[in-house]
Amino acid sequence: MKRIIFILFLFSSFLFSSNEFLNKVNLGLSYLKIKDYERAISYFNQAKNLSPDNPVVYYYLGEAYFRKGDLKKAMEYYKEAIEREPTNPGFHYSLGYLYLAQNDRKKAIEEFNKVLKIAPQSFIGTKAKLIKEQIEKNMREESLSNKWAKLEEEERKKLEEEKKKKEKEGKQGPGQMEVAKEGEMPIGPGMPDMIEKKEEIPIEKLVKRIKYGTKSLREKAAKSLPYYSSSDIAKVYKELMDMIEKEKNVEVEKNLIKGLGKVNKAEVGEFILSLIQNEETPFEVKIIALESIGGIRTRNVMVALRTTLDNMVKRREREREEARENIENINNQIDKLQVEKITLGSEINKLQQDRNKIESKLQEGMMAAPPEAMGPPEMMGPPGAPGGQVRVLSKEEVEKLQSQLKNIDKQIEGKKERLTEIDEKLKNLQEKRRRYQMLLARKGGKVKISAPTYGPQPSPEMIPPGMEQEFMPGYAPQEKTTEEENEIIFAMKLMIALGEMGDKDALPVIKKAWKEFGVSNYRIYYALTLAQLGDYSRIRILLARLKQDYPQTQEKDTEVKLRADIIKVLGQYLKTNPDKEIIGLISYLSEEAQYPEIKKVASNVLATLPERR
Repeated sequence: MKRIIFILFLFSSFLFSSNEFLNKVNLGLSYLKIKDYERAISYFNQAKNLSPDNPVVYYYLGEAYFRKGDLKKAMEYYKEAIEREPTNPGFHYSLGYLYLAQNDRKKAIEEFNKVLKIAPQSFIGTKAKLIKEQIEKNMREESLSNKWAKLEEEERKKLEEEKKKKEKEGKQGPGQMEVAKEGEMPIGPGMPDMIEKKEEIPIEKLVKRIKYGTKSLREKAAKSLPYYSSSDIAKVYKELMDMIEKEKNVEVEKNLIKGLGKVNKAEVGEFILSLIQNEETPFEVKIIALESIGGIRTRNVMVALRTTLDNMVKRREREREEARENIENINNQIDKLQVEKITLGSEINKLQQDRNKIESKLQEGMMAAPPEAMGPPEMMGPPGAPGGQVRVLSKEEVEKLQSQLKNIDKQIEGKKERLTEIDEKLKNLQEKRRRYQMLLARKGGKVKISAPTYGPQPSPEMIPPGMEQEFMPGYAPQEKTTEEENEIIFAMKLMIALGEMGDKDALPVIKKAWKEFGVSNYRIYYALTLAQLGDYSRIRILLARLKQDYPQTQEKDTEVKLRADIIKVLGQYLKTNPDKEIIGLISYLSEEAQYPEIKKVASNVLATLPERR
């Protein structure tokens, strides 16, 4: 925690004279230190019964529950302590840090502001200020990031509209399109200038460019690979697998996997699956591998994906346990350093007092010395007492006192250097503890991540002439994501894949994974996954989505696919849970849905219902 229990206990010992009370508190602290939280809480409660208005014992109960992991109880007792002593900055600091662990940054800032109001110049006030400033900085960065994402989306729409307009203009009037020579792209209005003439690149030549070209040439060639036909890529698939294993450029590696995923061979499927299962593979690469293997629906793949998700959850649990142990170790180190810091401060004060005494002796000796011993007039001090009232210091005594001053100054300097070292160590330890505490409270739900989407249709300049244009689903984030965010995205996509495969054995794992990795933008996909596996507890969320307007920020194909999947799962639900309202909704969609794909799926579902045959 951000307070020193030892110090608070010393403070409390001055407040209470009851030996029995102190014994109970002391026993509670002893058990708290060895992580026996139940016994610690028991003794703190006994102390509370002896002194029910004592704020410190409520604080200790909050500490015990916080370390136990019961944040709700910890909050109750922190608030009880504050109610009894609202001007204690440590109580507000602890409550603020608890809010921060719950990702409630607004309330955390409120508590840190109270600390700054009560004790702005104190050590704990300085820490509260630093944390508050960091929280506010993160919030500003997120706000700016969201703003830029919105601007990028608006710009994308604008470019799409301009492209459609050019394509429409290109189709107007006869004779506007030139006849292309064999191996070239047609040229005409609405076509980008950059594709007026393009060299047809054989797949073997493209692979050589990826293998041996410069960085920019390799990346450009790799981007083209996924748009070659599966038959072309099949000619070089073994070479591609070897390249992927050795590739260091992540962007090149991802495009190699995208291309390889088009080859329908068991050997390729096993290779891509091995990338997903390998703990050393970056999550952004695993995402591409998962999407590349998406069309394979074998039991081996299903079990492997379920195991991968389960291992991710277990790893998080191990990390949390390690974090708890590390926090305890860090707390012990911080306590020792704080005690050493207080001791050093006391020693420096004592040395400073000794120094002042020696300086006083030297000053008195200077005043009492005969005029010739005092140096030139400009070096003389104020007139002193008559020479007979103060003993004149001998030369040896002065030298001895000056030597003592030097020794004291050296000691003070050394202790101040140690204080600086301690402050730096405390800062590092507190930052480590903060990261571990955030890990304990870490949930995906507070991370801003785009919902699932399909990659854009290939742009003309990326398609080698004479090749088929195929729709390539893929992960296409609008902005660079961190490895932690990619881990969450990968977990969510595993969840979706297992739902589409109908792996009911994965249901418990998926529920655990959602608690660990769930993000708000994927909530609808979680509800859909549960329903696909026979858990209809969130069916109303799916129904609500069908009645919403189509999102403006999402690709049309993505939303249409989502709603089609929802309608399919509603068909399964109706077989065991007849519902006239849902049947009426599906009937309406079969007649008046905005998109023909939705009409078709709704009609097919109606045809399977017994009462509609």
